[in-house]
Amino acid sequence: MRGVTGDIQLVSPAGDVQRVDSLVWRSMPGVTSYVVEVRREDGTLVTRAATTDTSFVVPDSARVAPGNDVYWTVSARLSDGSELRSAARRVRVTTP
Repeated sequence: MRGVTGDIQLVSPAGDVQRVDSLVWRSMPGVTSYVVEVRREDGTLVTRAATTDTSFVVPDSARVAPGNDVYWTVSARLSDGSELRSAARRVRVTTP
């Protein structure tokens, strides 16, 4: 069962940033794991990972070049097998 988009609150980053080093979201009760995805504007997957934490360090191999937009989302698997999702958040990587 899919949750309603926006169930998970994304914290940072948002808007224009110089680097996308880490992603942070709010914890949810009953969550057994989270899946983080970062995608380019055209939908191409940049990175995807599962974690039990509410933060994710973006690996160097998935860093985004300045002048590009990426969208990141988090989905959560609950102990009852259901899933919650965040809305996608746009981040623009600017020139330092």
